[in-house]
Amino acid sequence: MNNNKYYASIKTFLILSVAIGLLIHIGVFLSLYFSDEFLIQHGNDWRRPPIHLEKMLFNLLLVIILAFVVYLYDFQIYTRLNLKKGWKIFLEVTGSLMITLLMTAIMLVLYVVFIDKNDVRPTHFYVMMVRNDFLRNIIVTLMVILSSHLMLSDYNRKKMEIDNEILVSENLRSRYEVLKNQLNPHFIFNSLNTLQSLVRLDTDKASVFIKELSEVLRYTLRNEDSVTLSQEIDFCKSYCNLLQIRFGESIKINYNNIDGDVLQYMILPLSVQILIENAVKHNVISDKTPLTIDVTADKDESVVTVSNKIQPKKGMEPGNGIGLANLSERQRLKCGRDIDIKKIDGRFEVKVALFKPEMI
Repeated sequence: MNNNKYYASIKTFLILSVAIGLLIHIGVFLSLYFSDEFLIQHGNDWRRPPIHLEKMLFNLLLVIILAFVVYLYDFQIYTRLNLKKGWKIFLEVTGSLMITLLMTAIMLVLYVVFIDKNDVRPTHFYVMMVRNDFLRNIIVTLMVILSSHLMLSDYNRKKMEIDNEILVSENLRSRYEVLKNQLNPHFIFNSLNTLQSLVRLDTDKASVFIKELSEVLRYTLRNEDSVTLSQEIDFCKSYCNLLQIRFGESIKINYNNIDGDVLQYMILPLSVQILIENAVKHNVISDKTPLTIDVTADKDESVVTVSNKIQPKKGMEPGNGIGLANLSERQRLKCGRDIDIKKIDGRFEVKVALFKPEMI
C-alpha cells in the first residue's frame, strides 16, 4: 500500500475547493469596486462595472468544480502511480494545465448556453473572456497544486514522526523484554544456590523449599509489565517464606504504611523482591546479628522504600550488580526515572516508583 494514500480526504478537497473559489471571487469583487483600473466610461462619467450576481455565482460554481477536479487528479498522481518524484511533478503540472485548458473551454460553452443564451456579442468579447478566465483558472490551479504539496508534506512529516515514535517504542519494548528475560534466570540461579545449601543442612526443609519455590516461580514467569503493589507484597510474603525456611527467626521483614489506596498503585513486578534479595545477599544474617528489612510506601511521593541496617559480610567479593542495575533500567524505560539509592546513618535504602493505574 502506498504510504501517501490517505494524505487527504475527498471532504477536505471539497472544502478547499469552495474556499479557493470564494477567495478568488471575493478578490474579483473587491477589485471591481475599489480599483480605478476597472472603471468604464459611460457618457461623460466613469462608472464601476455592474455586478451580475447570476454570472458571478455561475463562475464561482465552475471554479469550485475546476479546483476539485485538479485536487482529484493530483491525488491520483501521488497515490496511484509508482514513479519518481520528478516524474510525478511533471505529470502533475502538465496534466493540471491540460485540465485547466479543457475546463476553460467548457466554461465558455456553458456560459454561452446558459448565461448569454441568445445575446449577440462581438467576437473580441469572447476572446477577452477566454483570456481572463484562463488566467484566473491558472491561478486557481497553482493554488491547488501548492496546497496539495503542503498537505502532502505535512502528512509525510507527521507520518515520519509517528514512525519514529513507533520505532522508539518498539526499541524500548525490546530492551524491556531483554531485561525481563535476564531477570528470571537471575532469580532462579539465586534460589538454586539457596536450595543447594539447604540440601546439605536439612533435606526436609529442602523439600518444603522446593514446593514453595514452585509457587513463587509462577509469579516470576508472568508476562506483565506492571502489577499492583498488593500483588507484589503478597508475592514478597511468599518469597519470604523461603527465606524463613533457611534463616528462621534471624530474618524479619516489616511492612509499614502499606494499606488503603496505595495498594492499588502499580509497580514493576519483582521490584520489591529484588531489593529484599539484595539485602539478604550483602548482609550478615545470624542468630547474633539478625537482619530486619523495612518496606514502606509513600502515597504522596509515589514510592516504595526498602531499607535495612548495613551488616556487611566479611571477605565478600563485590557483586556484579545485575539485580539493582536491571531494576533501575526497567524503571527508566517505564517512567523515565532511576531508582533512588542512598546510604544514611548506617542504613541502606532504595526507593522504587509507584504508578497510578491510569498512567499505565
